[in-house]
Amino acid sequence: MNVIEKFLKSYSKEYDFYLKLAGMCAVQCENILEGSGIRAIVTYRAKRPDRLKEKLEKRIIDKKYKSVDAIYKDIVDLAGVRIAIYFPGDREEINNFIAKNFFIHSKKEFPSEATPSYDKRFSGYWAYHYRVSLQPEVLTDSNKRYTDAIVEIQVASVLMHAWSEVEHDLVYKPLSGELSVEEYQILDELNGLVLT
Repeated sequence: MNVIEKFLKSYSKEYDFYLKLAGMCAVQCENILEGSGIRAIVTYRAKRPDRLKEKLEKRIIDKKYKSVDAIYKDIVDLAGVRIAIYFPGDREEINNFIAKNFFIHSKKEFPSEATPSYDKRFSGYWAYHYRVSLQPEVLTDSNKRYTDAIVEIQVASVLMHAWSEVEHDLVYKPLSGELSVEEYQILDELNGLVLT
């Protein structure tokens, strides 16, 4: 059994833990958003083992994982929450509520400085990704085991999330072949409309 298989066997046993963690974080986000009058769609998930396998098989070439722990340290979005906001102007208020209600380990802003694989006219994915932990005081005694676990919260507009899903599936996880230059250009133009 190789290191990826060992990790997937371990993660499959913990899948429910990560799903519940993401669910608790999502409920907390929904409650805070409703209380502040911010319109958004909140969804959550735990990374599916079959999707993880594909991701790890690609990453192991560069990462050269030596242990299961090395994979757990590298894949930090096992539990994820997505906040799709109606109005991009609400981003700052959401940033404030995340800082107040969660322990933030890191925050990443997109677009990043990565060079795209084709000439783009538009900047691509616009979002904030937070790696957070739940604060112990909001957890019941039976849920204290979730205190140190990491959840990734992604915040972007509803339209940006939709565009990024399509782009991610077509560019990074195509079912067959690669996109043509024309298809890349169409995605880029759609990105421009979303940004507008």
